[in-house]
Amino acid sequence: MPRNRESVTKLLIAEEDKLSHDLEHLEFAQRRAARGRECVNRVRSLRDSCSFGTAEREQADRLLVNYENLQTLLEDLCHRLRDKINARHV
Repeated sequence: MPRNRESVTKLLIAEEDKLSHDLEHLEFAQRRAARGRECVNRVRSLRDSCSFGTAEREQADRLLVNYENLQTLLEDLCHRLRDKINARHV
């Protein structure tokens, strides 16, 4: 029994280490995603200030698409990390 208890304790400690590592990644990703949402909004405002049909508007549209694509990746990462963490709690 003591050997089993020791093995279980080691496994629990290892799982806690993994979970804390995942939580750190999630916190980092969430901070980046929040900043990313702010950037998307700023770039959208910049784009909206440009006149339709101008080179500046086209450039701002491309920039906005790039920021939105990056934001989608960040949000997806947050979602996958949350799922991974929640799966461990089940």
